[in-house]
Amino acid sequence: MPLSTTLHVFPPARSTNALPSPTILSRFIWAPPCRFKIHTQNYRHDANKKSLITLKDCSLVSQYWHRVARKHLLSRIHVDTDNQKRNLSSFAQFITDDPSRSNYITTLDVDGEGSCTVYQLFAVLKHLTRLQVLTVSMILILPADAAEVGEFRLPMQLQELSTVNCFVGSPTRTWNALFDLVNMFPRVRKLVLLNVGIEETLQSVYSDAGSKLRSQLVHHGKTLVEATFNYMAPASNDLESDDSFHELLRQRLDVRSTPSLELFPTWRITPQLQQSLDAMENLKSIRIDRINDVDDIDLLSLRTCTSLETITFNIIMYRMSGEHPLAEWLAVLTTISRIIRTSAHPSPLKTIQLIIKFLGYSRESTSSQEIVERLDCLDWSALVSAVASLDKLTALNIQYVPCYDWESSTPSPALHGSTERIRKLLNLKASIKAQVKTVSRYEA
Repeated sequence: MPLSTTLHVFPPARSTNALPSPTILSRFIWAPPCRFKIHTQNYRHDANKKSLITLKDCSLVSQYWHRVARKHLLSRIHVDTDNQKRNLSSFAQFITDDPSRSNYITTLDVDGEGSCTVYQLFAVLKHLTRLQVLTVSMILILPADAAEVGEFRLPMQLQELSTVNCFVGSPTRTWNALFDLVNMFPRVRKLVLLNVGIEETLQSVYSDAGSKLRSQLVHHGKTLVEATFNYMAPASNDLESDDSFHELLRQRLDVRSTPSLELFPTWRITPQLQQSLDAMENLKSIRIDRINDVDDIDLLSLRTCTSLETITFNIIMYRMSGEHPLAEWLAVLTTISRIIRTSAHPSPLKTIQLIIKFLGYSRESTSSQEIVERLDCLDWSALVSAVASLDKLTALNIQYVPCYDWESSTPSPALHGSTERIRKLLNLKASIKAQVKTVSRYEA
């Protein structure tokens, strides 16, 4: 699979074999010409171009531009498992043809609607010794067969490992293949596990017995998550599947010292998830995203988070124009207050942040003035009572994020005017700095 680009080059006045002076060289390593950057970016985003020329053309300018072209074109590679020309096998062959290419690859994106085994991924990744970011999305991950012996461990640390909307192919309904992929890397600074699922209709050529035998033969090491863990519950309402997922999560991930957690409770926070949260002994920051209703976070407790300093609740308001909007959102506010009350005693919490996002409103149906009037009618006493017992709390931030319709013109004066009224309603002690403001969706 030749890696190539629509790069246009203009011969310099001097010899084509001469390299630029050291001053020019150091400058252009970090700032290649705009025309060069434009064309290399076009290659990345247009995999189906017909009129591609090879990297060999770059060396007609100089050896230096040949190296720059390789660095920029190879730094990020996209593999489509559903594309015959750009699939995993083609990429493996591309690396085999010229092993030096692997020295430039720092980011690898694997996606598509195809499938691959853990061993096939390992066979490619073991060549990418400088890899920093790996993203695997929308593919079916199949377990390695018993015949594929050995422990799949790579002597490298990733800055980020993401699996998004992937499926695990397993007739036994287990998550081993997913964690086999994660456990290839002993250390990961940021781990993202979002919305993974089990392909229940899989007719796999890999036998149940073989996968089970291999699982018994191989000792699985743990992956240390050093900085951030982003998590969304598996796309399954099956409690048995949820139990097995979190059991493996605790067995094969080391999150005891992970300081930051971002939760996406789109399905629910289950008792099993709570147990996984309890294992995070050094957790200092939690962000809970996309809270739609009480059921999303009702079971959450902070009782074991003895180091927690910051908690953020990202609330999405869909129903402020519904039949009982105040009752529904008062319930969310009350649940958040209850969660805050569950924090350890004495509580280490220093900052609480509520980000309230308005979605799905139009100027015709519900004006910003109406929304603010309803918000002003909310009873904030439960929140005030919850934060009053937090001795170390220094900041309570409430941010309104208007919907797209409101951002098309000047922000609503009603939203700005509401901030002072909310401050008075909160009536917090002097040591707590309360900030209520409107921000754009890019700032939240």
